[in-house]
Formats: sequence, structure tokens, C-alpha cells
Amino acid sequence: MEKTYRLPLNLQLFAEGEGGEGGEGGGEQTKGEETTKTFTQEELDKIVADRLARERKKAEKYSDYDDIKTKLTEYERLAEEKRLADLSEQERLAEAAKKHEEEKQALASELEKVRGEIEKERITNEFIKAATGKVAYVDAALKLVDLSTVKVEDGKVTGMDEVVDGLLKANPFLANKPQQPIGGGTNPSGDSAQLDVKDMNPFQLLKMGYGTKA
Repeated sequence: MEKTYRLPLNLQLFAEGEGGEGGEGGGEQTKGEETTKTFTQEELDKIVADRLARERKKAEKYSDYDDIKTKLTEYERLAEEKRLADLSEQERLAEAAKKHEEEKQALASELEKVRGEIEKERITNEFIKAATGKVAYVDAALKLVDLSTVKVEDGKVTGMDEVVDGLLKANPFLANKPQQPIGGGTNPSGDSAQLDVKDMNPFQLLKMGYGTKA
């Protein structure tokens, strides 16, 4: 004969739902109120087994939550490490780009300097070429002449003739004088002689014998 038990039982403890709440339509019990019901051993075992199954299910659910939370934390940590690594790489690339730009600017500056020196030398040589036969003292003329308006375009020097003409106009003593005819006097007289003396520089005067003592 199967044993039965008459026990005071709080049905909310074994009811469906979390937190000890009763199922729908279960009604409410006043504080301290108990229900007396007769259960067989099999029924009691089933009630306890069901309750344990529900608690186990809840525990498994929270276990999954903890696992997901752990994985999320690990993912966030790895993502942050990657971000920092990428940032370091970007900084390294930025430093390399900055160094490359500085070297590029230094090279461009040096190249511009060399070009300027070559251009200056070309202009000087062109002045000597244009002044030959027109200017008596080329070295002195180089110190007086303003070559800032002379340009080098497509490898050719332009504007040099105008510069030489302007130099001689402003400094007539630099002009190269024609040679005296063979047999002519070394001490010319008359208006032409006065004009020549007026246009001569001190070096020419000494060379021609003016200003020397007898």
C-alpha cells in the first residue's frame, strides 16, 4: 500500500515562474496562510524534480550570460589592443612621412640654390661676351652693372644688350675708345681733344700722359 502524507504546503514555492511568484489565475494568499493537501511520495518526488529542473534551467541561463559577458570583455580588450597597435603604426607612418617631406624640401632647396648659381654664372658670362669691344674695363663694369633685369628663359639669356647700353650711358668713362690712327699725335688738340679728355677716366688719363710732370 502506497504511503500518503498530509503536509502543510506553500504551493507558491513550487509554482511556475521566477522569484516564487504564482502562475496566472493562482490567486494570492495572505501572509502566513498555508494550504493543507495530501500527496503521495510519487507526487512529492515529481514536484521536487520539477522545481529542481526549473532552478537548473535558470542557472544554465545565467551561466550562458556570464559566459557571453566574459567573451564580450575579452573581445573589448582585444579590440582596444588592436586600436593601440594601429595607432602606433599610424604614428610611425606619420613620422616617416614627415621625415620624407623634410628631406624632399631640403633637396628642393639645394637644387634651387645650384640652379641659381648656374644661372648667375651664365648671366655673368653673357655680360662679358656682350661687353667685349664696348666696355674698356669689364671687371670694373661687373661691379657697377645691375643684372637683376636679365633673365634666363628656355636656356637663353635675354635683355643683356639693353643692360650694357644703359651701363655705358650712365658711366661713359667705361666705354671703349677707338684706337688712334697710326701716325697720329699722342696729344690731340682742339675741341675733339677736349671732348676725349672729358670722357676719359683717371686710368685713361694716366695712360695717355695727362697729369704727369715734365
